[in-house]
Amino acid sequence: EAFADADIDGSRQAIIGDGDERSQLAALGARLGIADKVFWLGRRDNAPELIAGLDAFVLSSQNEGMANVMLEAMAAGTPVIAFDISGVRTALGAEAGSPEAGWMIDPGDKRGLSRAMREVAAGIDRNDSDLRDRVNEAHWRIEHRFSDTRMLDECEAILFNR
Repeated sequence: EAFADADIDGSRQAIIGDGDERSQLAALGARLGIADKVFWLGRRDNAPELIAGLDAFVLSSQNEGMANVMLEAMAAGTPVIAFDISGVRTALGAEAGSPEAGWMIDPGDKRGLSRAMREVAAGIDRNDSDLRDRVNEAHWRIEHRFSDTRMLDECEAILFNR
C-alpha cells in the first residue's frame, strides 16, 4: 500500500524472500494496480548482492528484533527506510553528534512510509547530502558496531570476564 501510494515514476518493487502471505500480497498488488511493478524474487542465496543493487531498502515489519537483512542493506550502502521499532531504533536512531543512519517511520504509518520513499527517491535524483550523510553513518555503524569482529570481541569479554 505504501509503495502504491508513493507513486514514484519509474519505480519498481523487488520482494526478496517468500512466505505464507505472498498470495495475499500479490492480490493486493493487483487491486492497487501495481502488480506489473512488483517483482517476486523468492528465497535467494545472494540476497546481500541483490540488496546492494537496490536504490533503497524498506523494512516494513512492525515487530522485529535486529533484522540481519537491514544490517545487510546498511553494509551495502543502500538507504534504509523502516518502522521505528526496537532493533531498527538501535541501528538507525539519531545519536549525539551523528545523524540518523536511515529513515524511521512511526509503526504502521503507511503514509509516512510513502513520504519517506518519495524523500529517498528525490534525494537520489538530487544526489542529496542528507541522503549521503545517512548512508555513510549507516556504513560507519556497521563497521564499528555490528561487525563480526566487534560482536565476537564483546561476547568473549562477557564469557571470559575480560
